[in-house]
Amino acid sequence: MFDLNLFLQSTPSLGISCIGLLITGNILEFSIKNKEIKMYPVLLLSNCILNFKGNIELLYAMYLSSMRKNSFISYKSYLKYTFDNANLVLFQSIIIGFTVGIIGISKIVLCGKINSHICTVIMATSLISCFITSLLFIFTLFLTIELSEYFNIDPDNIILPCIGTLTDYFSVKFILIFTKKFNQLPEQILLFYSILSLLISPFCLVIILKSKRKMPIQSVEILGFTYILSTISGYLLDHFSDKYSFIASFFPVYSGLAVSISYIYLHKIFTSIRNNTEHDKSSSYITLLTISLCMIISYTLLSIIIEGKKPLVFYSMFIILFLSQVIILLKIIESLSCRLHYFGGDVGVVSLPILAAVGDTISTIFLIGLAAINKQHYEFKDNSPALKFKIFIWVVSPFCLAPSVHAI
Repeated sequence: MFDLNLFLQSTPSLGISCIGLLITGNILEFSIKNKEIKMYPVLLLSNCILNFKGNIELLYAMYLSSMRKNSFISYKSYLKYTFDNANLVLFQSIIIGFTVGIIGISKIVLCGKINSHICTVIMATSLISCFITSLLFIFTLFLTIELSEYFNIDPDNIILPCIGTLTDYFSVKFILIFTKKFNQLPEQILLFYSILSLLISPFCLVIILKSKRKMPIQSVEILGFTYILSTISGYLLDHFSDKYSFIASFFPVYSGLAVSISYIYLHKIFTSIRNNTEHDKSSSYITLLTISLCMIISYTLLSIIIEGKKPLVFYSMFIILFLSQVIILLKIIESLSCRLHYFGGDVGVVSLPILAAVGDTISTIFLIGLAAINKQHYEFKDNSPALKFKIFIWVVSPFCLAPSVHAI
C-alpha cells in the first residue's frame, strides 16, 4: 500500500522543487515592490508563460523519458526524436512568447496606460524569455534523462518535478532581468530583438515538417480552454497581489508543488499505458499524499520561522487547502486516464494542460480566501465563533465547487 521506492526517490526531488519555488515566489514578491518595473504586468506574464510553455515542455519530457526507457527503440532513433521535437518545442515557445506578449499589452491597454515603449518592452521580454528558457530546458532535460539512465534511477520520480521547477525559476528570473534591461533601451532595438526572435521560428518549422516522428500536439479546444483559464487566473493574481503581496510569494509553491506532485502520478500512468506495464495506482496515490503532507508542513514551518506574523487558523487552512488541491488533481488524473484509455485518447496530451490550468485556478481561489482570513484576523481581534464560521464557509466554498472541474 506504500511505495517506499517512490517516496525515497521523489521526496528529495520535490524538496529541491520546493526550495526552487520558494525562491521563485520571493522573486515575484520583490518584483511587485520594485518601483522600477511596477508598471509592467510581471505576475501576469510569469503565470501565462509558466502555464502555456510549461505544458509543451512537460509533454516533451514525458515522451522523451518514456522513449528512453523503452528497450525496443534504438539510441539513434531516440536522438533523432529528441532533436526533431526539440525544434517543435522551440517553435511553439516562440509562438507562445508572442501570444503572452499580446496578453500583457492588452492588460496595459485595459488599464488605460497606453505607452508604446512599455508595449515593446513587454513583447521583447516575453519572446526572448520563452526562447532562451526553452533552450535551457531542452539541454537540461536531455542531461537529466541520461544521468537517470546511468545511475539506474526511475526518471518518472525525478524529471517532471525537478525540471519543471528549474524552468519556472529561470522563466521568472529572465522575465525580471529582461524587463529591467529592456526598460532602458530604445524602442528600435527592442523591435529588432522581437523580429529576430520571430525569424528563428521558420527554421524550426522546416525541421518539424521534415520529421516523421513528431509528438502529439494538443487540440485547439483544450488549448483554448486552458489558456482562457490561465489568463483569468493571471489577471486575478496580478490584481490581488497589489493588495496582498504574500500571494505572489506563496503562489509558486502552492500551485507549483501541487501540480508537480500530480505530474508524478500522471507520468507513472502515462508510462504504464505507453509501455504496457503494470502500475499500482493506490500505492502511488497514498505515497504521494504522504509526500504532500510532509512537504507542505515543512514549508509552513519554514514560513512561520521566517515570518511568524500570520494567525494559526491561516496556517491550518493553508495545509488543509493544499492537501485538498492535491486530492482534486489526482482524482482528475484518474478520471481523465480512465475516460481517455476507454476512448483511445492520449492521456499526456489532454491531462497536462488541464492539470496546470486547474491547479493554477484552484491555487488562486484558495490564496485569495487565505488573504481574506488574514485580513479578517487583524480587523477583528476577538475572533468570535460566528466570524470563524463565516470565514471557513467563504474559503471552503470554492473547494466545494471544484468537483465541477473534474467533470470537464
